[in-house]
Order: sequence, then C-alpha cells, then structure tokens
Amino acid sequence: MSASLESRQDLLLDNLESFLEEGQDTGHMRPGYEGFARVLRRVAETEHQSCLLLTSREKPGELVPLEGSRAPVREPVTLSELRAMLVMPGPSGELLEAIDGLRQRSLIERGQHSGSFTLQPVVLEYVTTRLVAEVSGEIAQGGLARLIQHGLSQAHTRDYVRRTQERLLLAPVLACLLSVLLGPAQVDELLRSLLDQLRQRALEAQGYGPANLVALLHMLRGNLRGLDLSHLSLRGVSLQGIELQDTTLAGSLIQEAVFTEAFDAINGLAISSNGEYWAASSRRGEVRVWEAGGQTLHRIWQAHTERVWSLAFSPDGRMLASGSWDGLVKLWEVTSGMLVWSGRHTGNINSVAFAPDGSRLASASYDSTVKLWDVVAGRLHQTLTGHTERVHRVTWSPDGRLLAWR
Repeated sequence: MSASLESRQDLLLDNLESFLEEGQDTGHMRPGYEGFARVLRRVAETEHQSCLLLTSREKPGELVPLEGSRAPVREPVTLSELRAMLVMPGPSGELLEAIDGLRQRSLIERGQHSGSFTLQPVVLEYVTTRLVAEVSGEIAQGGLARLIQHGLSQAHTRDYVRRTQERLLLAPVLACLLSVLLGPAQVDELLRSLLDQLRQRALEAQGYGPANLVALLHMLRGNLRGLDLSHLSLRGVSLQGIELQDTTLAGSLIQEAVFTEAFDAINGLAISSNGEYWAASSRRGEVRVWEAGGQTLHRIWQAHTERVWSLAFSPDGRMLASGSWDGLVKLWEVTSGMLVWSGRHTGNINSVAFAPDGSRLASASYDSTVKLWDVVAGRLHQTLTGHTERVHRVTWSPDGRLLAWR
C-alpha cells in the first residue's frame, strides 16, 4: 500500500470469483480470505494515484457500498425495455425467472436507476465475442436465425451506444464476412439474397433480420441507394442521414426507426375516411403514405419542389390531393402514386379540401383566391374572389352546398 501511495502502480487481479464462496449469490469471501477483503476495502477507501483492475464473474459484496455514481460504464436496461426488444416475448413470469437466475449466478448486476440491470463486464465481453462469431458464421452459410433474434444496432439508443454497437458488433461481423468471402461485391450479393429470403416470410416472422442486413449493407456500401427493401419488417433501423435514392420501401413495416431530419419537419397530415391510409408531407415537397392504419409504409415520392402545406384524401380514399408553396395543386392515385392531374395558383397554396361527394376539390392560396376543380376532368371549374388578403383555410359544409374560407 505504501508504494501505491507514493507513486502510481497499475495492478490487475484476474478471476476474483475464485476467492468467493461457491453456491452463494451474495459475493462473500471464502473462510480464511477475510484479510484479503479488508485489503480491497482499504484500496477502495484510500486516496492514491494507482489503479487496481478487478475481473470477476461475481461482484464482491464488500465492494458494492463503495461504488461511485461514475462506476458503471455499460448501458443498463429495465425489465420493460428488455421485454420490448424481444422478437417473440413469452410470459412475463418466464422472463422474470430468467433474470432472477442470472442475478443469482452474478452474471448481471444492478444499474444506476431503480429496476435496471446490466451484464457483468466479463460476461458482456464473452457474449459479444460469441454473438459476432455465430452471426458471421451463420450469414456466410446463408442462415438467418441469429439475425432474426438479435438486433445488432438499435436506432433509438443514445448516439454513443449505437456507435459502440456498430464498432463492437456490426464492424466485426462485416470484417469476418469480408475475410471469408472474396470481396465486397460477394458480401453485397449475399446480404441482398438474404433480404430476398426474408421477404418470403410474414412480416411478424422477420424479426430484426432485415434491419441487421440493412445496417451491414450501409456499412459496406456507405449508402442504401437502389435497394429493394419492399415488404420487409425494418425494426429499429436507423435511416438518419442515409442516401436512399431509388430505394423501394413499398409494403414495408417500419417501426422504432429513425429517419433523416428532413422528414422530421412535417407540414401536412391526412387520414383517409376509413382509417386505412395515413399521409404526411414535408417541407421539401416529399409525400409519404402508410397503409394498414398507419403501420406499413406504402409509398414515398417527391410530389412538389417546395413545402407541401396541405393534404386531403378523397371521400372514397382512392385519391390524395396536395397543395404546395410551389403554387401547384395536384391529385394523386393512392395505390400507384401516379399523378392524375395538376393545377396552378399564382401564390402559395395553404389548404385543399374535397367536397363531401368527391366531385370537386377546393384549393386556397396566398393569391387571395379559392379555386374549385373538377376532380374527374382535372379542369378549373370556378375561381372565387372577394378577399384582399391571403386565404389560409377552406372547408365544405356537410351537404356540399356551401364553402367557407378565411
């Protein structure tokens, strides 16, 4: 101890669990090793310049009260968070029993916050190494089980956690694949073939598979341009800042995902009358439509050159109208995303609304007018004037005989 007080000493004590009682879950020292426990306590309580690194599958109970708030370096999870991450959550009692079994074996430890826990460092290192080996070996053989069960990178974790997941899981898996196969082109082809396999399964049976493969493809390519990601369950995928030009997402189920900042700036929202389709528009003129009650991304397209301030579904839900600050009102077919017709104002368009019978469409603009359009023919039916200022909103009466705007 005197040497460690006078100058810095770095000491490593490996396999500390060999000094602990077997068959116990309290981390007590074996009989005859109490003096060693007192030495550890003194090292922990005394101010010095040295470093004592302990590795153990169990935590000595004598050291638990001495842990500081800065001691944990892993990200703990709660039971509810862990359950939400499971692909096929079983009964809550089984999960509790499994956690309790790990705790009794001192393979997990309590986190900083109440009800949270994390793996022991040695266990975490072992599990990480094992997971990388099994996932990379499975992918090389065309397997999918581990990819489906485990999310290698989670979009909604903190940034530093996601970067650590990429460094410790995704990067080693990709490195293993590149060493086994001939090169990037072969790895790319293999990953895309696995996506095709997953596409043949029901969305609920795909688990984390598609998201893991997309993350590996992005790390390999640096972008996701031109990929077919249709009819895939993209759970926990991060698409923030990723190039997706010409990428197909039709029929995909996107959940717990993070998109680019551009999509976060939503200007217009609409839901079809039967609730089947949901639509959102962005400040950059993009329109996205979801189906299945807003759960499955149906289509994305660049609808306008400026922000789209207003969206409206036709009463039968087959058409979607958009009004933009580029001065254009457009009618789209929902299922195909095809443009049916477009019309023009001389100012920004702030509001669009279908008549109750779906035969006419009204659009309101900064040019102080409201225009009525024949939905079927796409022709301008009438221009209503009378305002000297911008027109911000327009709406129909329930019987379609009256129109109000402000």
